Amino acid sequence: MRTANPLPRAFFEVFQGDDTINVYSYIRFSSKAQKLGFGEIRQLEQLNRFFEQYPQARQVERYEDLGVSAFKGKNLKSGQLAKFVERIKAKEILPNALLLVESFDRISRMGGYDALELIISIIQADCAIYTLFDNRLYSRRKKDSSADISLIQNILERANDESRSKSERISDAKARNLLKGENGGVITKRCPFWINLVDGKFTLNEHAKAVKRATELCFDIGFQSIAKELNQEGHPKKYSAKTIGNILHQQAIYGSYIAMEWEAGKPIQIKKEIKCYYPALISESEGGGKN
Repeated sequence: MRTANPLPRAFFEVFQGDDTINVYSYIRFSSKAQKLGFGEIRQLEQLNRFFEQYPQARQVERYEDLGVSAFKGKNLKSGQLAKFVERIKAKEILPNALLLVESFDRISRMGGYDALELIISIIQADCAIYTLFDNRLYSRRKKDSSADISLIQNILERANDESRSKSERISDAKARNLLKGENGGVITKRCPFWINLVDGKFTLNEHAKAVKRATELCFDIGFQSIAKELNQEGHPKKYSAKTIGNILHQQAIYGSYIAMEWEAGKPIQIKKEIKCYYPALISESEGGGKN
């Protein structure tokens, strides 16, 4: 039978006797590409190690925001963390509650009073927070709890500064990439299916003839009829009305590259248009202007 390790000293100020500690754990990482990568595995291993060491701590629920940024508070607006905070507000969490996280930057990277207010509101609701990376407990029941506020604020500000610097570096890199594209360079290896990138140059491939044909037919017939016509002509690829619609709404048929601003994984506005980036299949005047 496994013997429970004694809890860290700070726990005895906060939790009474042999009462079970009801744990709500939370993991988060920003990029979906990190799923089951080092970031997620590291956080899961830390959580599992805690429960192995302290069997008197019982996991009630685990909340996960995978591929969700905390820089602008997205996890607090629509993520699993938002659900946990709502449960706290509704007084639905169990007594002897503990929020278990790797560090405060998993909860928020917003910085300023917003992030601090969020952390304090959780603690004030009598839900202690334990950060695994430094093994520190934060609770309103601690005798030195006022000293923790400055430490929390410093950690949050550092996390916000790191995220802001990373965001600026990414923005600078994107701006340099666009400038390279304006000067004849390649912005990204991804390109429309009728174009190939060969030796650093964009060239039309075997699908270009069908796409060109679609631009000619669109003045007389609809998307469904265009798809049917192309399929009857025996081009290398099969077409649907949806595919035709997507093709004819791309500025790439005019040779333009469109850089978009993205938010929450969706394009929200055009950031920049680079003309003559791709080989054009049709001029804007031939196409009757832009779609």
